[in-house]
Order: sequence, then C-alpha cells, then structure tokens
Amino acid sequence: FNFRVVGMLVLLMLLTTCWAASSQTPYLVLAVGFGIAVCSHAIFSSSNQLVGSLDPSLTRFTTFGRLAGSALPVAVVILYGFSPTSDLWRFQMVVATVPAICLFCACFLVYINFTQDVFEATYERLTSDSFRELASRNELFFDTSANPGQKSE
Repeated sequence: FNFRVVGMLVLLMLLTTCWAASSQTPYLVLAVGFGIAVCSHAIFSSSNQLVGSLDPSLTRFTTFGRLAGSALPVAVVILYGFSPTSDLWRFQMVVATVPAICLFCACFLVYINFTQDVFEATYERLTSDSFRELASRNELFFDTSANPGQKSE
C-alpha cells in the first residue's frame, strides 16, 4: 500500500514532468491523460483502503480531499491566467504545479511512515486480509477434499 500510494505519486510526478517538457501532440496528450487517470485512481483507491482500515469514520475526509483535489486545477488555471491561446511556457508552469504537489505529498507520507507508527497496524491488517482472501480463493478453486462420487480405497 505504501508503494501504491507513494510510488504512484512519484510516477504521476514523473509523468507530468515529462508531459510539460515534451512537444504537445494530440496522441501524446491522450496518452498522458490516460496515464494521469490510472495513477490518480490507484492513489485514490489505495488511500481509501488505507484510511478505511485505519478508522472507517475518517473516509469522509478522503472524499473531501478528492473534492478539494478536483477543484485545485481550476484554481491553478485561474491563478496563472491560462487560456487556450496561452504560450507553452505558461502551460508548463500550470502543469508544473502537479509534480510540486506530488513531491510534497510523497515526502510528507514517507516522513510519517518512517517516523510515526500510524500506518503499521493498518498495513498488517490489510496484508492479513489480503492473505485470507487469497487463501479462500485457493480453497474455492483447488478443493482438496475427496470428490463425493469417488470411491475411497
């Protein structure tokens, strides 16, 4: 879960940095948009699982964070005065806010993970739930009990 949250933040940071530094073509914009959507969804779903496992009453804050995160690009576009006729430099400045925010969030989460004991119990709970789910799937698909139609020797 740490990788799925922090690792995907780093991947999102690298993806948007490469996007801002490259020439803009329609297929590149489409591919980057798809990559941003995949990274964002992985971050959000993993964060929800982590917070829900930590304390289910805190999930309303992840919803608030998602809504605030959705409004942030609008505020950045307005703050920078970005428009469809803006030059490439202004576009790069608008997109550069994403890696900056991702870097801050990743550093903050790594700091909390290594200095506090907040997530340890949650990681253990999620890992044991994952192992239990895998074990139940194995029992379902690889039933080792004797078949009722077979004769035992």
